[in-house]
Amino acid sequence: MTLPQAPMRPVVDGRADYGTYAGACETTSLASLPVNRLRKLVQEKGWQWFCAIDDELAVGGAVVDAGLANQAFVWVLDRERNRLILDESRLLPPTTVQRADRPSERPRVGASFRDVTLAATEKDAGFMVAGQFGPVTLDLTLTHDAAGPVTAICPVDDGRHPGVNVTQKSTCLSATGAIDWHGCTHTFDGADGMLDFTHGVLARDTRWRWAIGTGRTDDGTPIGFNLVDGFNSGLENAVWIGDDRRAVEAAAFSYDRRQPGASWAVETDDGAVDVELEPEAVRSEDLNLGLVVSRYAQPLGRWRGTVAGREVELVGVAESHHAKW
Repeated sequence: MTLPQAPMRPVVDGRADYGTYAGACETTSLASLPVNRLRKLVQEKGWQWFCAIDDELAVGGAVVDAGLANQAFVWVLDRERNRLILDESRLLPPTTVQRADRPSERPRVGASFRDVTLAATEKDAGFMVAGQFGPVTLDLTLTHDAAGPVTAICPVDDGRHPGVNVTQKSTCLSATGAIDWHGCTHTFDGADGMLDFTHGVLARDTRWRWAIGTGRTDDGTPIGFNLVDGFNSGLENAVWIGDDRRAVEAAAFSYDRRQPGASWAVETDDGAVDVELEPEAVRSEDLNLGLVVSRYAQPLGRWRGTVAGREVELVGVAESHHAKW
């Protein structure tokens, strides 16, 4: 179905406006959510993930505001050799990550600590990711080729202490700019791009399986999808086709957990999406800090199958993530 416009605020007078929407909220503030201050301090999380990809190279990363244990990472994939040529990750002290509730605030999400000065900022019709991350310098702009983002306002089941999560996904983006690393430079011109901004009061034990893909049909129409299982009640499940954004039903993931570099299959209950990922490389990380544990695998590659009845060959990622945070 065609989506209604996103509300200005996800939570008003303590009540969340759950659903799947076109566009973005003017603010993702959860200030009126009836949650005690200690739980908000510990369980309020937010992140900005990005990816730019062309036939030769892909770059991606994220800044994660996780309260007690913040993190940021950047990776670079050589698509001609099917290998990660750079994978940098940092744990960051709480005061070194900035996250704004309003998209217009600058930066929307940013990190500044030692060899990391990275900012993700919405500007005019584009989204900018710029700065330094260890040996990598990024200067990227991602703009919408067609339909804008999809926002999902989702219930969080955490036993006696429910929360709310707001996630804004974007596919069908055009990526331009450049990255430099270890004396090498790569320029993106009309590459594909994807974004994920998320802000919520999440469960202590959180896990999901996620898939996102983007590209064009044979006739040049921008097309993409975003699917999740085990998280957000499936409310972020959506497809983009030209200027249209539609919600789709629950997604089922099939993959070998012991071999995340093998193929992944994802299919929705309504048949709107039926795709298989052929990974080119896998980014994975296991983190155990006692109170904070994260196990993560993200294969990167090419999706083939059908989206909204159209045969497609797209680029994107899948992900399996389990966190206690």
